[in-house]
Order: sequence, then C-alpha cells, then structure tokens
Amino acid sequence: MERKKSQSLSKPDKSATADEASLFTKAAATGSSPRVEQDSEELDMKLHQAIIAATALLALPGCEEKTVTEKAKDKVDDALDRRPGEKVRDAAEDVKDAAKDAAKEAKDATKKGP
Repeated sequence: MERKKSQSLSKPDKSATADEASLFTKAAATGSSPRVEQDSEELDMKLHQAIIAATALLALPGCEEKTVTEKAKDKVDDALDRRPGEKVRDAAEDVKDAAKDAAKEAKDATKKGP
C-alpha cells in the first residue's frame, strides 16, 4: 500500500492516461497531491449533481396538469370573453394568427415561383 501511495505522488509513468497526467499537472501547480485534486473534482461534481437534483425536485411540483373541468372552464371563459386580461390575450392571439397567415402566404408564394 505504501508503495502505491508514493507512486501517486511521483511523476506519472508512460502508461498514465491523459486525465491522470492532467491531474498530476494541476497538482504540481497547486502543490497538492494528484489524489487530493481528483477527490476535490469528484466532490465538486457530486455537489453540482445534488444542486441540479434539488432544483428539479423543487420545480417539478409546479408543473401540474389542468383537470378536464379546469380546461372546460377556461374554454367557456375564453368564449364568453371572461378571462383576466382578455383584451391583451385577444390582441396576442390576433398577432399570432396574422403571423401564421403571413408565413403561409410567403410559403405559397415561393412554391408558385416567378
């Protein structure tokens, strides 16, 4: 065991991988052992993974599907113009429809050619 430990502190041999050589170079620059650098990188990666997992677990409950009843109520409110901000929503829908129509006309015009 002692021999392995002393080998990890010495220069990497010719059979060392690029990652091992990179660890040795980083360790030499910081004055620490390659193993400490590797442990630090593994800890950083685990920390990043834990942060991503925690973020996902906190965000996912907010993505609930609407029930059939809620969807029906929204459609009725839309038809009767009772939605909050109805004028803004209608204007946005008009712009969206106009953009779709313009895109379709442009596509049809390019198909016909000159």
